[in-house]
Order: sequence, then structure tokens, then C-alpha cells
Amino acid sequence: MSNYLFAMGLTSIIEDIQAFLPIVSDECTIGKHSESISYLIVERKQGNQEKSIHCVDNELGGKENFFFKGWLNDHDKKSISLGAKGFREYCISHEGKTLTSSPLDVEGSFVLAAWDEEKLLIQNDLFSLFPVVYFSTPNLVVASDSLFVLSKIRKSLGLPCTLNKNVVYSRAWTHGLACAVMSDETMVKGINLLTPGSHISVDLKQLDPKRFMMLRPSAVKTIQRNVKSLFTHGNLSYEEALIEGVRQLRGSISAIMQLDNVRVKFGLSGGLDSRLLLALLLKNPKWMNRVEITSSTHPSRSKDLEIVTELAQKFNFEFNNSNQSFDRKEETGISPIRVTNSFGLWVLASMGLFDMMYLYRSYWPSPVVIEMGGHGVEIIKGTFSETQLSTILYRKPRNRYKAISKEIRTALEKLGINSDEESLLQWHHLCFKSTIQNGRFVDRTNLALRPFLNRLLYSLTRSEINPFRQYIDGEPTLLHDIIIMLNSELTAHPFENSKYNITKEYIDGRLEKLGQQNDINEMEPYQVHGSVMDILNGPPETFMAMVSDYNFQGQNQKKATLELLEKQWSNIVGTNLGKIFQSAYDLARTRLEDPDFYPSSAGTPAAKILSFSLLD
Repeated sequence: MSNYLFAMGLTSIIEDIQAFLPIVSDECTIGKHSESISYLIVERKQGNQEKSIHCVDNELGGKENFFFKGWLNDHDKKSISLGAKGFREYCISHEGKTLTSSPLDVEGSFVLAAWDEEKLLIQNDLFSLFPVVYFSTPNLVVASDSLFVLSKIRKSLGLPCTLNKNVVYSRAWTHGLACAVMSDETMVKGINLLTPGSHISVDLKQLDPKRFMMLRPSAVKTIQRNVKSLFTHGNLSYEEALIEGVRQLRGSISAIMQLDNVRVKFGLSGGLDSRLLLALLLKNPKWMNRVEITSSTHPSRSKDLEIVTELAQKFNFEFNNSNQSFDRKEETGISPIRVTNSFGLWVLASMGLFDMMYLYRSYWPSPVVIEMGGHGVEIIKGTFSETQLSTILYRKPRNRYKAISKEIRTALEKLGINSDEESLLQWHHLCFKSTIQNGRFVDRTNLALRPFLNRLLYSLTRSEINPFRQYIDGEPTLLHDIIIMLNSELTAHPFENSKYNITKEYIDGRLEKLGQQNDINEMEPYQVHGSVMDILNGPPETFMAMVSDYNFQGQNQKKATLELLEKQWSNIVGTNLGKIFQSAYDLARTRLEDPDFYPSSAGTPAAKILSFSLLD
């Protein structure tokens, strides 16, 4: 990601960080916390945007300051907040709890830093879609969504950026799970990642060196709660939890659909995941007027296109209609901002965190066009519930297997998941690959609709009351129950892959089993705080200036990546690291030299080696 920088610490160190930044402008906000402690915030600014720092009264009558970026979705309170202004309204409207004492366990995609005179708390959304990577010293804490930015700041302060040997083997592994970091440790020793259910707590009194203490404990602590305790469905039955989950899915979509000057882009395929979202949209015909539906026309997806065409005719909707395209938003006066350094944006957003090379050419300055997709649905399907590490990771060489196993086991133990836990890799996927991959939209927009990343439905997936707890490919899951409840006719229509087709007999049987209590049409509207115009997307120019050396505009993506790969490989070839990363290097060359290989995937193994540039 590449959206923000938050730092708090000794004023002299904060000033050093500011002096290092390539552009000192209105993107940088510096403030005093006390005589010797200051804070620094960097984010993209535009025009007369409101200040980044807000102040609210908490439930104890005290004053708290906060920095908020993104959007928040609170199902319990049936409300969403957009941007810092909306979050302030949200806190006031709900007589805000003390922000510095405990985190808000809510969905959305946001980062929040809140502080009073004594404490600082840094957190993100429940599913960690808006990343927080961070490091600390006895007098400083620095957080960002960019590992690249943090490595640059550490070097500017004279702090080491050495290789974290605990993660070397998992970084070299080319399996899809290892596209994302596999633990809370990054490859730069001393820089860590917040995982779901964790937050950073800072005792600001201990951060201040002018306060004398005989034994000074660490001022900065990472608090990791048992992640299983965050995903429970209470005393609800399976049917009750399913109905409430559907209401929450509809609530998320409804909250966005009621926003002014907003349109939703929705990609529909011939599979189940996107069809379930279509079923949700069809429950409210007004929503269909605010959605641009697209489907791939690539020859390899011809069966998908055939199914979508049939659905459009059957349920009377249009798709791939150029006259309905939302690529331009004349009514808001907003146009996309072109990215002139796409590779540099990838470096800021993904290097060292996520290996697939998605290079974006533009972004909306405010999220007036919002993408909706079925991303994250695998956590509800239970895709990894039956997967064992030994089946996807060769036991030879033994040192690689042992190192990766130890990293996964240690990471999960911190989350409260024992190594003998059922569905071990499903929990690991939830807390690492899912969070990072499904949050890839954040480098272009702070607001996207990922309805399936839902706390209640994941809780139900792992519950013993779920009759589909064990995932079997091609067999029904609780997702089938949801779409059956929403639109049985849509469920019965053939899918792109015939093995997923559902018979009328099965549908009728499930409807009878679920009963008539599934009145999902009743839904209390969510309250909206703030406006999408209060949210600014995109990277600060301050950050983009840091990656000017990666500007390969006009060059072939694969060729430029291959040249960088060879340059970085020359530093480790012949070493022990070279031996560990040899298979990743060989795979990278094979893919990058193949003119027909998909560029984003071609660069994936190369990204593992390019990330060594983060180090000293």
C-alpha cells in the first residue's frame, strides 16, 4: 500500500524524519503532543481538504485526538463512517467509547491512530484490509502501509535494515499462499505487520525521556488477542446466524447504494460467488440502476460470457454496456488521476508484502466509482479447511520444510491457534494471505465493497453447527444456502462449471430445512456518517518521489522486471541466499521470457528477489 505515514516520538527524531522526506509540503502534518513528544502524518492532500487531526470527547469525558483514513462498517450499530470527518460524527453519534483503551472490532478498510495525554493506540479494520506495518525504538513508533517507506525511514535514521532470517524460506517459496507474508514478521528485521485482532499500544509517559524511571519498560507493545475469540456467532442457531449474515451483506451494499454521486462496478462471471452478489442486488431493483455490470470477453472465458448472457436475458439486466460506463463522472466534476509511474506505485504498495505485480494506470481521487466483488469468499467456503501443510510443501529439502513450518506455527501461536488446531491453514489464510491479497484495492481506493469479508459468516463457517464445515470441492457450502434463500430461480440456473449445478430437488429440500423464518427483506437502513468526497485516494507525492528510480514508463513490463531481477540476483548468486532463492529465480526467468505469460503473475517470483533492495 502507499497511503499514509504516522509517527510519534521524540521531537528531534520526528524532525529528522520530516527533513528526510523528499517533499516537505501540505502533505506533511506535524504537531506537538508535549514539550518533548511530537507526531508526524503524511497523506495525500487536495484543495481545501479538512485537517487530518480531529478531537472527540470519549465516554469518560476526556479529550482524544485521532488520525483516521478509510471507511468503517459497524453492523452492530448499523452505521458506516467515511473518512476522518465521518468517523468523528460516528464517535459523537454513538457516544464514542474510549479510543485509546481498546480497539474497535469493526469491518471496512481503515487505519486509526488515537491518543490522549498518556496513551496512543494504533489499529486497523477487523480483517486488516488496510495494512499497518510498523517499527519502534525506545523513543519512537512509526506506522505505514508501505514496507518500502518504512525501510527508507529506518535507513535515514541510521537504523539497520537487515534480513530477517526467520522468514527467508517462506519468502523463497513460490506456492500461492506464499505470495503474501506468512507471519507478523517481514523480511526486514524489526518491521512487523498487524494481524487481525491485534493493535499497537503506546505508553506516552514512557516514550518521554524527560520522565525519570528507574526501570523503563518498553513503551510500545503489540497486543494480540486470541483471534478465535473475535469470531463467534453467540447463541444463534445456524438458520438465525445465516439470516443475520444475509442482512449484514445487504446492509453493506445498501449503505453504499444510498450514497450520492456514487456508482458501483460489478464483475459478473458464470460462477457462484459473483452470482450470489447478483442475487443480493436483484432483491432491490433500484440498486440495479446504480450498478455497471461487466463480464470478461476474453476467448478463454467464453463459457462465463455465455452464462452471463443467459442470466441477463432471464433476469432483465444489461452488462458490458458502453453507454452505461462509469469511466467518467461528469456529474461530480471528477476524473481519474493518471499514474505516471505504475511500477513505482507497486514498489510502494506491495514490495515485500505481496508479490503479484498488479500495475495500475489510474485511480479516482475520491471513491465515486466503487468496485464490488466476491473477493474473500474463500474464507466462508472453507477452502483451506482440509488443507495440510505437508500436502502442499515438499518435505525436502528438510531445512526449508522445518523453517516454514516453524514460522507458520509460531505466527499462529501468537494468534491463539495451537499447532494441533483443526483447519490450521484456514486460520492462517484468514490472517495473512486473505488480508493482504483482498486488500490490494487500497493503493487505488480506500473504499471497495467486499461483502463476503464478514465476521458473522466466517464465525458460522468455523462453527460446529455449520453442516458444511468440512469443505469438499464441488459439494454445497453455506453459500449455496444463502443464494437459495435469496433467489432459488437464480440458483437453479446452470453454472460455468457443471459440477457446481444445483438440482431443483436439492433446492426444495434446503428451503424446507431452512424454514419460512428467513424473512430477509426486513432490513433497517444503515446510518451514513460523512461523504465519499471526504476520502482521498492515492499515494502522496512525497512517497512517489521516493520511487522515481523505478519509473519505467513506456517500457515493456516484463523486460523492465527482468532487468531489475538480474541486477538484484547478481548480489546474491553464489551465496547461500542464492541457493535458497534459485528456484524462484529460475521460475521468474521462465515466466518473464515467455511473451504469452500473464505479466502480473510473471513478475511474482521475481518480486521475491527484487524485495532484497529493501535491505542495507
